[in-house]
Order: sequence, then C-alpha cells, then structure tokens
Amino acid sequence: MLALFFILSQALSTHTADQPKRPPEVLALVDQARALPPEFRADTLLRLSDSPLIKETAWKQELIEEAFWSGAHAPLPYPQWADKRSDSLSDNAVRQNRLEALTLQTRAVQAMLAIDPQKALRLYEEVRTPTIPMLSCSIVFTPVVLDYYQAAVFVFENSFSPKQRNQGDDFRFLQQLISTLQSPSQVPPALEMAFAVKISPTQRLDLLSLLATKLQGISRPDREYGATETALVSAVPPNRLQSSEAGILLPALRSYIVRQVSARRCTDNIPASGKAAKSAEGFNALAAKFDPAGDRYKPISPDEAKPAGDDGTYLQNLVGQSAASQAVHDELRWLIHGERERDGKVLRWTVEERSTQDWLAHYDDAVKLVYDLKENDESSPEAFFCTKADALNLLAVLVAPGPTREKAMDDYRKFLEQSFPSIQNRNLWFTMFRHMLYTARFSDDPKDKAWLLDELARSSNPVVALYARLETRIGPPSETYPSSHVQPVQK
Repeated sequence: MLALFFILSQALSTHTADQPKRPPEVLALVDQARALPPEFRADTLLRLSDSPLIKETAWKQELIEEAFWSGAHAPLPYPQWADKRSDSLSDNAVRQNRLEALTLQTRAVQAMLAIDPQKALRLYEEVRTPTIPMLSCSIVFTPVVLDYYQAAVFVFENSFSPKQRNQGDDFRFLQQLISTLQSPSQVPPALEMAFAVKISPTQRLDLLSLLATKLQGISRPDREYGATETALVSAVPPNRLQSSEAGILLPALRSYIVRQVSARRCTDNIPASGKAAKSAEGFNALAAKFDPAGDRYKPISPDEAKPAGDDGTYLQNLVGQSAASQAVHDELRWLIHGERERDGKVLRWTVEERSTQDWLAHYDDAVKLVYDLKENDESSPEAFFCTKADALNLLAVLVAPGPTREKAMDDYRKFLEQSFPSIQNRNLWFTMFRHMLYTARFSDDPKDKAWLLDELARSSNPVVALYARLETRIGPPSETYPSSHVQPVQK
C-alpha cells in the first residue's frame, strides 16, 4: 500500500512539474474574474484568454470553455434594440455591451476556433437556438440574433474534418439552422448566412429552397418585423443571387413581405402618406434586377402593401424628465460649452477656462443641484440612477485636476457601488459605468487616462475594479467603439 502511495505521489509531482508555471499576477486576475456575476465573469475571462497575459494554449482553452458555460447564465438572452434614444431608459437597459448570453457564447465559440475547431463545433451545438417570443406593438424591445448566424459561418468553414465533409455533416449543419427559423428577427441573418458560406450551386439551391419553405410559415406581429425591414432585402446580394435561385427565393420572399406589411402595423412602422413599406420598396428594386418588365416577379403594389390597421405603439420611458433633472441638465450643458458657438458649432471650455472663478461658481451650483436630486423626481429608481450617474460622471470629468476633481470621482465611484445591489438590470448599471470607462479609453492625455483608470481600480465594487485593471493591463477589447457619452477632457 505504501509503495502504491509513493508511485501515485511521484506521478502527481511529475505531472505538476511538467505544467507551465502560471504567473501569480495573472492568476489573481483570473480569480477576480471568476468571482464576478456570470455575464461579467464570461466577458472578462474571454478578454484575458485573448490577451498576451495568457500564453499557454491549454490555459486559453480552459478559460474559453469556462466563459462559454458562464455566459449561458447571463440575464439577457440575446442582444436587443429599443428606441435608440440616448435619453431612453429602455435603450440603456439593453445597450449592447456584449454581455448577453447569446453574444458571450458565440464569442467563446469563435475564440475556440483558433485553438480547437472541433471543440468549437461541439460548443456551438450546445448554444440554445434563440427562442423569440411574440412581441406586441406596446413592447419597445426587439431581438438581434445576428451573432448566432455569423458564428455559424465561421464554424462551417473551419470546424468540419474532411471525413465529416465527405459524409455531408457540414451541409446538414446549415440545413438544421435553417429548419429552426421561426421569427422575422432570424430571417435576415439566416439569408446572409446562406449567401456567405462557400457551398456548391446545387447545395445553395437546396438551402434556399428550405429557407423559402420556412418563410411560408412565418407570420408574426409587426413589432419584430418592422425592426428587420431595412436588413431584410439587403441581406440578399443581387450580384450573388443566380437566376435559378431567384426563381425559388423571390416568390417566397414576396409572399412573406406582403403578408407582413398588409397586416396591422405598429404606429411607428406605418410609412408616411404616399410612401411604401421599406421592405416592399426593397423587394421591388431587387426583383427588377432579374425581371425589369415585372412579368415573372410582379412588383408589390401600394394596395398590397397597405396596412390593415394601426396596432398602436409603446410608451416612451425617458430619463431626466423632471424639473429638477432638467435644471441639472442645463447647468451641466453650460459647464461643457457655456452656450458658446463658433461657425455653427459649440465651443467647449478649455481646461484653463474650467479653472476660472466664474466656471467654478457654475460648477458649485451644478454640484448642489445634482446632490439635491431625489429618487422620486424621476419615473423609476432606474431612471434616477441613470440621471444621477451621468451627472456625477460629467462633474468628475469636467473639473480640472486637483482636490475638487478627486472628491467628484470619489462621489461618482461611491454612487456606482451603492447602486449596484438595487439595480436589477445589471446591463443598465454597466452601461452607466461604461460611460466613464470609455472616457478613460478615448482620452487624448495619457496622464488623465491613467488617473481615471487608477481611480476606478480603487473601487470596492469588483466589477468596476477589474474592468479598470484590465483596461490598464491589456487595453481595450478587440472590438470597441467610442460612446456618445464620452466627453473630451484636459485639452
């Protein structure tokens, strides 16, 4: 028995010795990521796995797999659009921070493709096919499932072995995806996928035939269809659509469009008087390229595209609508540019001008207004949170370096920390935090950027602290873009 124990001990020690030593600093970052709620855990693990800090392939794979399974538990199932207003609570609630379950899992699949394509295929098959509920016109949110179908293109191109391709597994993979179509949100990305994959003409004809059949069975309320109109016809590239394919796809597409645009429509989707539905116009332009005379592919007429009625719309859910919030907004706007214009453009205060007694007096007035804001001034606790978080953000960004700015940043940081437990929608909370993170990311002054990130890294909230540390250690993610809330500072 002792001999067996000795042999096992030796084997374990040899296995441990063979493993690369992982840097303690990087291990600490991974541990911090693992302690976060699932959507932030998945996002930060993917960021780390893609960074130069993780050099060991096996470790990268381990983190990607962990991110995949953590991402499945993200509260938001897939990306969504709302009313695309910066002052909309609904839009901020679903702002695409790439923290949705579908996004996180497809990101993990694409990360795995570079390491183990077969494993990436197995992970993709574990992603739940998006289930889209029926959406009435009173609902502002509409689903965006583009990532699911874009990831499928990469999986199709990279994950199947020669043997699997010879057996037709790759094409059956595409057929399975098309066979699950059930809603307008899926139609444009599925069409894009059908034309993006490299398959034989016969296979594409078969795939489009299946898609055309599925189109005949899709009929949904207008909220979801209206959000897809612009993308619908543009998803069919005229230069890649062959005449034989058009003969299969265009009649089904025409029938689908007429069925949807002639039904009751949401108020905000009804075309202006004298205008046709966007999808009808798009179809007519596409069909004319194959049949200019309109003999084979009859254009959709105005009568066919006339809505059966008005099905109403959603109530706007805006932030900053109270008198107190408007007063804060006006004072903050003055702090940014003082209502000054030059050549038709607002003229922002310089850092020197933001140090004058006059500017600082206005700043003190703004601080008092912000601190006097009450939760019942707004329509909901979430609207109050958005209003005050953005106001505190601007106060910390605009004031010149020094004790006043340090206090402003401390107040902003504490407000984020105190609000985290009470804001049920963590994506909304992260959107407000992201405004400050992006201000640091796109700052032109390296010292200012370093100061902002260092201040955020001191937060007692682990999400704020870790995202700031990652921004400092590995930089922004590969896909990033400026936010409309970013304020230029220290120029």
